[in-house]
Amino acid sequence: MVQCYKSVGKKKQWSLTNLRAAVNAVNHQGFSKNIAIEYGVPRQTLNRYLRCPEHNVRENTMPTGTVFSRQQEEDLMQYLLDMDKRLYGLSFRDLRSVAYQLAIKHRFSRKTQLAGYDWACGFRKRHPQLALRSPEPTSVARAQGFNKVAVNGFFDILEDIFDNTRFPPSRIYNVDETSILTVQTKTSKVISLKRKRQVGCIASADRGVLSTGCICMSAAGHFIPPMLIFPRVRLTGQLKKGAPPETLFSCNTTGWMTIDDFSAWFDHFLAHTRPTAGSPVLLLLDGHASPTKNLKFLDKAKRSHVTVVSMPPHCSHRLQPLDVSFMGPLKTNLSQVIEKYLKMNPGKVITLNEISALFGTAYLRSTSASVAVNGFNKTGIAPFNRAVFTDDDFAPADVSDIPLTANGGSSSNETTTEDKNRQQFQGVNDGLATIDLTKTLPNTVEGSQCDVHSDDEDGPFLGFDDVDITTKKITGIPTKRSTQLNKSFSVGPTAIRPFPKMALKERKSGRKKEKSKELTSSPYRNALRSLQAAKEIKQLKVSERASKKPPHGAPKPRRQQKENRIVQDVLCETCGICFSSSGNGRDWEKCSKCYIWFHKLCAESCMACRK
Repeated sequence: MVQCYKSVGKKKQWSLTNLRAAVNAVNHQGFSKNIAIEYGVPRQTLNRYLRCPEHNVRENTMPTGTVFSRQQEEDLMQYLLDMDKRLYGLSFRDLRSVAYQLAIKHRFSRKTQLAGYDWACGFRKRHPQLALRSPEPTSVARAQGFNKVAVNGFFDILEDIFDNTRFPPSRIYNVDETSILTVQTKTSKVISLKRKRQVGCIASADRGVLSTGCICMSAAGHFIPPMLIFPRVRLTGQLKKGAPPETLFSCNTTGWMTIDDFSAWFDHFLAHTRPTAGSPVLLLLDGHASPTKNLKFLDKAKRSHVTVVSMPPHCSHRLQPLDVSFMGPLKTNLSQVIEKYLKMNPGKVITLNEISALFGTAYLRSTSASVAVNGFNKTGIAPFNRAVFTDDDFAPADVSDIPLTANGGSSSNETTTEDKNRQQFQGVNDGLATIDLTKTLPNTVEGSQCDVHSDDEDGPFLGFDDVDITTKKITGIPTKRSTQLNKSFSVGPTAIRPFPKMALKERKSGRKKEKSKELTSSPYRNALRSLQAAKEIKQLKVSERASKKPPHGAPKPRRQQKENRIVQDVLCETCGICFSSSGNGRDWEKCSKCYIWFHKLCAESCMACRK
């Protein structure tokens, strides 16, 4: 079978619609050669149908029929799309493997156990909405974290805040930090020789030096001047050269965002927004520790009429406006600016001294009001729309058994079809089950009644229900074929390769999972204050214990053995007082000659030695 079939002859080039119209025209006007020419039906064919109206003829089936029916291919296509929604899309080879196991009697190679390459190409052509795509790697944490419970909790907090306080789009801000490297993260396509094995481009280093940029924008398209954090101890004028106007600079040993750096940025934010009691500000941010564990920042935000809300963990790629609309164009523009700089300055590498100028060019090129407005609109924040995400967006979370109830419990009575399939087919090798389906389905379809060309005499193929496909007689004009065009699989693709399902693991650590919170609320700040107080007390105990230890490198003192101070109970020969009743040896002495204890208040010397 060739991939692109082209009909050579002129057999059955007419359609049933034209044939019906030609017959009606003959019945009303009489037979004429012009009628056959007008409707494109051969004259002999028209005469045959007029002479024998009960002639059994099928619908135009050129080219030959496919292995699966139309409905079966629709089910297979839907299965491919469902796997793609769960981030476990099938490759071209996987499609051929599943199709092989779905068929019993076929012309596929039993040696490779794959459907033919030509069949797979034909399947793609029959379903043009399918395409081979290069997937973007998504971490398991993000696939599991973006679920209905977490997202609904975030929107519940926003809805309560919007009900109590009115925040126009110009007073809703989102802040996030991003890494800035001295090497390009994305490369542009270049013109090169065909079939060249490797095409390269120049770069400053293999990994580059990391800096941090803090960016903030509003739902109305207003951008706060950014903040740049360099991995340096001292800030020089060369590091500031070429940065966007009113940029805030900071330095630390790592180049990452710290609690002190975020506190300095918040002062910068207050200077540009100037929130008041009559015009408060809503600030949205991710769950980074620099703002969420910063009690000084939260207290100042509460006093400054700024409401701070954190997003659920591992959901920023879908809920954070900056990640949705701005960070991608910024990284693309920054990579293009770096490539242009390297081409204009051959042999020169990019250091931290050039980062401010390169970042400033890319930042000014990326900032626009439409980008900010679209980011807040796509996430459903402004305007508020909690129905912005559909069930297809939450499909990756279905792989894990994350509970869908607010209290963390899941219904154990409900058993999905995927769970049944997974329990039924446990002997899966590389996700594929080897099933002998010839014993499960009766062989009722005859090869002469089926459009599948098989190597065997009886040519049934798996997936058809037991239906009677005996050809019905056609009165007058033949009707459309109703044999197996609309028949679906009796054992579908989910039985061959079930939807991926991951068992819920028990949490061994005592760390609680974070969720979306209103950080400026009194309960959260009080809990954070108590947590920090307990942490400080623990640190004081540790430092006190460490201060008692000898300094590092000092000789360890010898451990002195405790003297055995426990002696037998004796009586003083003068007063008769017991040794044990006198405070464990208080006011008693031991004779250096006879080694006898005596009460020194009763005698100046040992009475035994005097005798």
